[in-house]
Amino acid sequence: MTKSPFFVGVLGALAWAAGIFVVRPTWAAALLLLAPFVIVPMGLRRAATPNRDGRHPASYRAAVWLALPAAVSLMASFAMAPSRLAGVLAFPWLGVTLLAAIFGARRVAQRGVGPSEELCIDVALLFLAVGGAWGVLCRGFERPLGFDGLVATLTAVHFHYAGFTLCLFVGLAGRRMRNGAPLLVVVSVIGGICALAAGIGARVMMLEQVAGWSLALGGCLVAAVHLHLATSPGKPVFRLLIALSGLCLAGALVLGALFAARSVLVVPWVADLGHMAHFHGSANALGFAMLGAFAWSSAPARPRVADPGIPFSALAARTHVGANFFERTGAADPEARAPRGLVDSLEEHRRPALATDRVHAAVRAFYERTADHELVVTTRWRGAFRLAARIFLAFARVMGQLELPLGGERDPDRVSSRLVALDAAKDGRPGARGWVRTRARRSTSHAGERERAMYIAAYATHSYEGTAYMNIAFPLPFPFANLTSILRMDPLDVGDDVLGVELTTRAPPRTPSDAGIWLVVRLFGALRLPLHETIRVWPTSARFAPHSIETRELPGATAVARHELRIFGVRYLTLDYLIRPLPLEARMARASFDSAFDA
Repeated sequence: MTKSPFFVGVLGALAWAAGIFVVRPTWAAALLLLAPFVIVPMGLRRAATPNRDGRHPASYRAAVWLALPAAVSLMASFAMAPSRLAGVLAFPWLGVTLLAAIFGARRVAQRGVGPSEELCIDVALLFLAVGGAWGVLCRGFERPLGFDGLVATLTAVHFHYAGFTLCLFVGLAGRRMRNGAPLLVVVSVIGGICALAAGIGARVMMLEQVAGWSLALGGCLVAAVHLHLATSPGKPVFRLLIALSGLCLAGALVLGALFAARSVLVVPWVADLGHMAHFHGSANALGFAMLGAFAWSSAPARPRVADPGIPFSALAARTHVGANFFERTGAADPEARAPRGLVDSLEEHRRPALATDRVHAAVRAFYERTADHELVVTTRWRGAFRLAARIFLAFARVMGQLELPLGGERDPDRVSSRLVALDAAKDGRPGARGWVRTRARRSTSHAGERERAMYIAAYATHSYEGTAYMNIAFPLPFPFANLTSILRMDPLDVGDDVLGVELTTRAPPRTPSDAGIWLVVRLFGALRLPLHETIRVWPTSARFAPHSIETRELPGATAVARHELRIFGVRYLTLDYLIRPLPLEARMARASFDSAFDA
């Protein structure tokens, strides 16, 4: 695990050469075997995404440790004719490729689809499993799925090199480019690989030709990117190897394009599949892939996404959440004084981009003394989502969580709220506190509850790369699950040289950030969802506050807030809040209670 990619590559190359000398497979098989011994082990180490504590996922660790024994087993399968025994010997390598695919699926689940360069690395890991499956087929059967044995072997080669290696190198190159991997390159490469395999499998010559040219275009663009990197500042050995890798790729893909167009343009030494395996395959494997793998081992590029390891809450409900969730489950700390605000101090979120000393006093007071405020909410579901909202809210009433107003009522809803100190050992995050927001319920249900559980959420603050995030967990009535929203606080200009605040789950482009919304399942990890929310808070005196929020609904309101929720970028719900300090008597009673508690 700790060995450098360069050392792994050299060791693998020596083992490959020794195995080829002993087994003496066909050249196509020898090129296929180069990938398990050299290219894949080096590539996996470049795709590594350890957690913030330095630990790697179990699937990654297993794939790395088992790669060499599985490669030796695959080599042994080529010492005999295709048979059941040969297929069995190829199975360990299939297992390694499946572990790599699980690792790739985990990466995309935690991070989301973008950015493009990381998606290419994920796709590379998934393509590798297809190559592993074809490795088993070509060794276990003389004519797998009706194909000639050489075709099956070359299909395995295709997914190890065009599928895994090419996509991986696109992703690694994108990490070093200012705007990431170009979309044209990504589409041409990934689309061409899939379409070419489909064209060969379906024996559709036209599809095979179009896919071959698409892949050739994408490959030539990748070669151009490699040559561009060779002219950029960097280590001389990296620049030399990446340039040679790019030139070999360009030559190999020109041969591939000529082979795909063999029904139109016949080049004798290219039209034959055996010759293609020698010329095209050798340029790809020994030139592009091997030289490129050693180039990237000498100059790793850091991904521009946040490292895994967000501190998620461990709280979850088993059946029903409800307004008394924290007390009922023992998550509340009865010996701790109830916190006054969602944050102890807004200074926790100070950074160069957010001058917290300029935040308006009314906005600061709401976040630091949330318990001393009351709220009124007006809800607007977007027309096309109202039917879905009715179905969801029926379910929300059953689970006792996220019972949002349907909207359209004549009067706004008054929201009751309270803060609860949480047991850090139960929640898993230091300084966690519960904020329970409820609305009046017309009928009694669920153990006598008379309120609708609008939001039952556990709040905490964590920091990453110098930025503090509001980390909010909504327990769900499923074993070991919660919905977590991670929001970054940004300044909001309200005029007169003072600030409001904007909390958002949108990450800034090409900057590592924890902002986002996840479904957290303790047994399986976190799945990033295509949801986003933005909360803007203004003082009522702000010139830029939305005029649609009528302060007459709550006389004495000092702040207004607009909460917008989106799915796939489409806004589906807007919540407008009026915020007012509680009457002086209520605040004095709270202060007296706190003093008595401390005594």
